[in-house]
Amino acid sequence: MAIVDTPLALRCAAEFIGAFLPFFSVGFNVLSGAAVFGGLSLATSLTVLTYALAGLSGANFSPAVTLALCTSKKLGGPGLDFGTSGTYIAVQLLGGLCSGLCFVNVFADSFRLGPGAGFSWVGACLCEFLYSMFFCFVVLNTTAARAYSSEGNQFYGLAIGAMALAASYAAGPVSGGLINPAITIGADLAGAGAGFGKSLIYAVFQLLGAAFSALLFKMVRPLDFDENETPRSRLISEMIGTFALVLTVGLAVLAKTPMAVVAIAGCLVAMVYALGDVSGAHFNPAVTVAVLVSGHDPDMIPKRAGYYIGSQLLSAIIAGWCFCLLHNGNSFVVAPGEGFSLAAAAVAEMFFTGLLAFVVLGVAVAPKTKSSQIFGLAIGFCVVVAGFSVGNVSGAFLNPAVSVGVAASGAGWSSVKTAVRYTTFQLLGGAYPSTFLLTFTVGCNVLAGNATWGGVSIACLLMVAVYSLGPISGACLNPAVSLALGISKAMGGSGLDWIQVGLYTSVQLGAGIAAAVSYALLYGQSFNLAPAEGFGWLNAGLCEMLYTFMLCFVVLNVAVAKKNLTESNQFFGLAIGLVIIAGAYGAGAVSGGCFNPAVAVGIDVSSVFLGFGWSVLYIVFEIFGAALAVLAFKMVRPEDFHEDKSPKTELVSEFLGTFMLVLTIGLNVLGKSKAGAFSIAAALTAMIYALGDVSGAHFNPAVTVAILQSGRCPELSPAKAGLYIAAQITGGLVAAGTYAFIYVGQSFPLGPVGNSTWGQVVVAELIFTFLLSFVVLSVAVSKQTKSSNMFGFLIGSCVTVGGFAVGGISGGSLNPAVSIGLAGVSILNGGVFLPALAYSAVEIVGGLIAAGVFKVTHEIDTTAEEKEKLVA
Repeated sequence: MAIVDTPLALRCAAEFIGAFLPFFSVGFNVLSGAAVFGGLSLATSLTVLTYALAGLSGANFSPAVTLALCTSKKLGGPGLDFGTSGTYIAVQLLGGLCSGLCFVNVFADSFRLGPGAGFSWVGACLCEFLYSMFFCFVVLNTTAARAYSSEGNQFYGLAIGAMALAASYAAGPVSGGLINPAITIGADLAGAGAGFGKSLIYAVFQLLGAAFSALLFKMVRPLDFDENETPRSRLISEMIGTFALVLTVGLAVLAKTPMAVVAIAGCLVAMVYALGDVSGAHFNPAVTVAVLVSGHDPDMIPKRAGYYIGSQLLSAIIAGWCFCLLHNGNSFVVAPGEGFSLAAAAVAEMFFTGLLAFVVLGVAVAPKTKSSQIFGLAIGFCVVVAGFSVGNVSGAFLNPAVSVGVAASGAGWSSVKTAVRYTTFQLLGGAYPSTFLLTFTVGCNVLAGNATWGGVSIACLLMVAVYSLGPISGACLNPAVSLALGISKAMGGSGLDWIQVGLYTSVQLGAGIAAAVSYALLYGQSFNLAPAEGFGWLNAGLCEMLYTFMLCFVVLNVAVAKKNLTESNQFFGLAIGLVIIAGAYGAGAVSGGCFNPAVAVGIDVSSVFLGFGWSVLYIVFEIFGAALAVLAFKMVRPEDFHEDKSPKTELVSEFLGTFMLVLTIGLNVLGKSKAGAFSIAAALTAMIYALGDVSGAHFNPAVTVAILQSGRCPELSPAKAGLYIAAQITGGLVAAGTYAFIYVGQSFPLGPVGNSTWGQVVVAELIFTFLLSFVVLSVAVSKQTKSSNMFGFLIGSCVTVGGFAVGGISGGSLNPAVSIGLAGVSILNGGVFLPALAYSAVEIVGGLIAAGVFKVTHEIDTTAEEKEKLVA
């Protein structure tokens, strides 16, 4: 990864911010009672700041990472010199200390360092060593490897954040999963009144892990150290990735954390990105078999496949012993879930292993559908889909190495026999992937009672299907989307002819019915389609219409719009899938959240004995939503229909984006969603990807003010900024009125949550609006750190961080349009509007501070522009 010749002072400022903010978000989570999401906040804030600041300082943010880079340099490879390393470490430690002192002063409290309850210091230190090693190893491979020094990649931040996520939830219950001496020592010093010194023990093992990661880095990439490459490099790569994956599976499952599936997927994503160009990053005998059988990889001959499988199984067995040791000799069995037969478990394993193998072939092997940036994320999402869909049926192992590793950990002979059977079906799934997917996943999640993560699972399935099949058929997967494409074509834009629409729709409806029957057979039951209790046909119909509109609108903008077609973006599948997360948790509580006639018909047919007919009404509203999406698409992109663009286009864009954002917020809050932060962030991300190239996709007056104040967007004049803000506030107010109508007049007030004080609210809204605005400026405005594919995901992730970190304090508004919309509609139920003015003022100040800091840290942008003018 290229780093500009930034002055040392600016690099130090970047390192201080990067060490300060992630720890600050963790502190808010833990001390505000949202500790379960602390790891997610840490990983997400780390990801967005890595993208925002990596081009300036390298975004180490951790003495362990800096030591790993320094060790790599000493070994003759890429890295940092000793002088720079020492300076970085000092600044990082200062950032960790300041962060600890800040949240201790806000909450008048700190949290304890040390092993988790029931665990020893030996186990805790080993966890810190192993996951610090994994983390630094991922950093080295995705940012320092010479393979990326020239061509670069845009997945480095995702990989780094994903491994931090795995460490937080796998090692967290044992040691805290800190993996960063700056956080460790900062927390210890901030709470020194309760004793100091434990952090030093952790720091030693974290730094040892960092040094060892540099040795592993040299083993898998000898060319980076001017040594000859050998076949052993690939086998070592497979062993490291499989070991980390199986260890994470064991630790996360034994910890019984609700985030186990997310941690496992995070580890897989990180290791696939780190080692994909070394060995292909299979880490799974079923995947190796699939690649061999497909014939798409000429280097994968039977002999090499055998070596791969042997190395995967060996490292899995060692990992099984390790997690058993770390968990005081405890293990778990490979067996069907309670109430399910071995046959049902075998079907689940074969189907979802087939899905995983199919996606690997689609996004990482097949030339036509291969993705250079999103492949790791798509593969990891398969684990999310399966874990939440059939984890209670079979355990969702999907990998013979995982099955064997768990069985070898001492779970008993019956577990070994089941592992052998699972392996057989997993290998069959790898060799013969299945095809119909979406409705089956919907049904499995509903019947599994997976209220919290069902929407994420379904959305991840849609994402991987779009990436795997999009370049072949367009991956409509939805009659409403097919219809929208047909209408767009008929109106003079891009799309499908009516014959294709008819054929696609017929296949989609047939697949939906077949999948619904399949999940009913697997679970031995079905469920009925109908509005939720307390809601009527109009409430449910509006929800279906609005989010089908959003889905079709996003598809049209990211996959059909001429600009995105010519520039070949890689975020199209991510944007489309995120619409499902946005709608599932908001509208889902009212209508069930189909947004797809094939899903609605499938569910209705499979439950015909419980009642039939609601699918007809749902389909009418979904079709209406699809038609509205095409009209809105034409309004924001008239040039795609051979018409002239007008200034109104940008204002319509800002109105629509803000409307969908505030609508999603209101529906999640009123529906008491357990994944509100995810849903809201997904709505923002999807609309940013859809409209970013139309208006800039601010959707937030604080962001508009920050961009205006930064001076880096010459086309944004004060007059235009004023119009943007007016459109955003209008969109927020209309959306608030809409969610109140859907919920039969209900609303909610804006203000401190629970026992929080206004002082805590001010700090929370100021800091996290600053983070949001700073990230927008860094990844969407700055020429040096702009990300062409990840910008929407990173901006949306700031909402995830803020929602989990301060949602229990201030509500996590972070946006004057949101604040005004929520407070404005609450007046109808006796609410007070004044808090909206206070929130908005703090949020605008946060945006202004972000612009000021951005001008300092990203001064290199203006320097580069001056050089270009001199050359010209």
